[in-house]
Amino acid sequence: MSTIEFASDVDPTQAAADLAAAHADDPSWLDAFSTALTNERSANQTKRVFEVWGINHSEAGRLFGVTRQAVGRWVNQGVPATHVVTFGDLAAATDILSHYVRSDRIPTVVRRPAPALNEQSLIDLIAQGRSADIVDACTAMFQFADVGR
Repeated sequence: MSTIEFASDVDPTQAAADLAAAHADDPSWLDAFSTALTNERSANQTKRVFEVWGINHSEAGRLFGVTRQAVGRWVNQGVPATHVVTFGDLAAATDILSHYVRSDRIPTVVRRPAPALNEQSLIDLIAQGRSADIVDACTAMFQFADVGR
């Protein structure tokens, strides 16, 4: 079995080609690797959203209607297919918030009721399953083109 050198200057395309060649006789290994990589990326995205928004496992469980143990599995293994779209939206909103708001202020911003959201917070929208509205709200918060008109 070959060893992969993990360095920041490794070309991802070449690394993929090397892995595929090393496991050409075992396509199930490549499928398992692909699944594991996807799960790892999903788990990292989930951890980032929870960290940036200041959401712990218990709160996440309440927001998503699952146990905190289920949330722990999401953080370690990636979110299930039933929540992939929601976490994609939350990741997009997190990127927007992280760009415009200091990280220590984001947990407060996402919990503050907003007039534009009928006095609801972004956290409230999560509990209501309105993740697309979260992205729209974050985008609208930072529409600076209309300032001064």
